[in-house]
Amino acid sequence: MRLPGWLWSLFAILVLAIPIFACLDTLPIQLWDESRLAINAYELYKSKQWLVTTYNNAPDFWNTKPPLLIWIQVVFFNFFGVNELALRLPSAIAGGLTCLTIFWFLKDKAQKPALGVLAVIVLVSSTGFIKYHHSPRTGDYDAMLTFFSVTYSILYFRYLDKDKRYLLLLSLCFVTLAVMTKTIAGLLMAPGLVLYTIYKKKLLTTLKAPQFYIGLAIFAGVVAGYYYMHEQRTPGYFRAVVDNDLIGRFAKSSSVDGYMNRDFFYYINLAIDQHFHYWYLLALVGAIGGCFSVNSKIKDVTIFSLLLSLSYFVIISKSVNKSDWYDMQAYPFLAVLAAIGIWFICQMLLKIDFSNLTTKKPVFLFAAVAALTVTPYLASMNSSLNPTSGDWVVENTNICSYLKDVYQNPHMATDSVVVVKDKRYMANIEWYLKVLRDKGKFTQIAQLSELDKHSRVVVFQPAIKDTIRKYYQYDTVESKHPSVSIYQLKGRK
Repeated sequence: MRLPGWLWSLFAILVLAIPIFACLDTLPIQLWDESRLAINAYELYKSKQWLVTTYNNAPDFWNTKPPLLIWIQVVFFNFFGVNELALRLPSAIAGGLTCLTIFWFLKDKAQKPALGVLAVIVLVSSTGFIKYHHSPRTGDYDAMLTFFSVTYSILYFRYLDKDKRYLLLLSLCFVTLAVMTKTIAGLLMAPGLVLYTIYKKKLLTTLKAPQFYIGLAIFAGVVAGYYYMHEQRTPGYFRAVVDNDLIGRFAKSSSVDGYMNRDFFYYINLAIDQHFHYWYLLALVGAIGGCFSVNSKIKDVTIFSLLLSLSYFVIISKSVNKSDWYDMQAYPFLAVLAAIGIWFICQMLLKIDFSNLTTKKPVFLFAAVAALTVTPYLASMNSSLNPTSGDWVVENTNICSYLKDVYQNPHMATDSVVVVKDKRYMANIEWYLKVLRDKGKFTQIAQLSELDKHSRVVVFQPAIKDTIRKYYQYDTVESKHPSVSIYQLKGRK
């Protein structure tokens, strides 16, 4: 019995729902990119100055990405309030749409909706796609970028397959959205698309299409127009973009990011060891089997996914700076290859003579697929239902969890408490203090040397606690949250 298409679509939605959307606001705002965007979005939400993003109410020349995601987050702030859920929902929705786009791609092109559901299972079970930062579960750029890049790639594939030129124009519109999300990172699928165009012998046809040049004009007008207007408003912005997002990311070592000195094979090893650990062998089976498949639809999908994945890995592997999340855009297409690998295994199992077995063939196939997919999928579900931050930010997460509780509970006593920290960058603490200050609660953040000796302080770093215990007289007011204590200072010893 063939299941109707809507039921397969429902299966895909159910599969992605928990790994992407469950407990989305449990963790506080995370350090680094999510917290930076949170401040950008909150300040824009208050100022209504849509062109220039700010940090501490000054033009932000550190985060120089275009503001498309930030604009969307501000819209969600207006609908859902200023909170973690509103900040992260745009990324979560983008992640869900990425899964559904991959599902639709396989359902439509390969005519195999079950293959699409398998690809969704693989994708949401991959830690390169679902993790505690830079994922559909956090409010940073990469989930939105991945959705736009996957969408423009598949639209372009459909243009080549169907020769419908409006799809070429639509693809270039999504390229524009990808670049307006994360600058040049939005173009990194383009080399793979060129290679596939050459493989399909349609390069000249594409270059002759008027829609290609209309799309390029839209791209140039939107992107160049934005950068021009921003530069006019804040001179020096474009120079910062070149340093931060172009030359700085790809060709210069960055002591700020700390992700240099990783070898060319770093991302391949990362995929095998962590980000695609459960699935890389199945993707290899899918790549080999698909390239030699007699099914022309499967063959085209395989070669397309393989060219995009490999070319993307080569490009990011040549970068001097290699952040762990730069490989995220590759995983939707690797998930396609892994799903094809599972499909080939099922095809081989179908050739087994079941006449002497008590188990019926459909039951056997279902058990085989379940054996391959259930464990990693349940692990992904558990990770989303019980989210944790990275070990390296535990203390930071603890203080932000405390501030999150204060923000959500108007009855928690706060008085005139000062959060004390060292000199390290912690924008998520700053975000909570900004929103609390606007509620008339916490007023400032300071270093210990800047305090009045009779202040009431919130401390969370062991070194600062030790200093207070050693050099100050104090009373402990509260010590309920992990590693977070409130002290009333009573003078120096």
